[in-house]
Amino acid sequence: GQNERVTLQLREKKEELKKLTSHREEIGVTLYGAQQQLAKLQVQLDEMHDKFAMVHTGRMQDEDKLKQITASWEKKKQDVDAATKRLTKSQDELNQLNITLRQV
Repeated sequence: GQNERVTLQLREKKEELKKLTSHREEIGVTLYGAQQQLAKLQVQLDEMHDKFAMVHTGRMQDEDKLKQITASWEKKKQDVDAATKRLTKSQDELNQLNITLRQV
């Protein structure tokens, strides 16, 4: 009767509780695995961030060097251009002088 029905319900509830407890443990294991994976990914992200910062710093330094070298090259090119103009002018003057000397 009544007692057997209550006993049956109690048994069903205990079985349900057992299943829920087992399911909760499985979820805990899954969560732990996910947390471990997340920790690994965080370490990888931090490492990548550090590498990016190093590469970025190196690039900025290289760009600064390039600007300095380019400015130095431009200055030297101007110096060479000016010297070439002076040389051409001197050669023209020398040629004129030679022409004048031949006429004398």
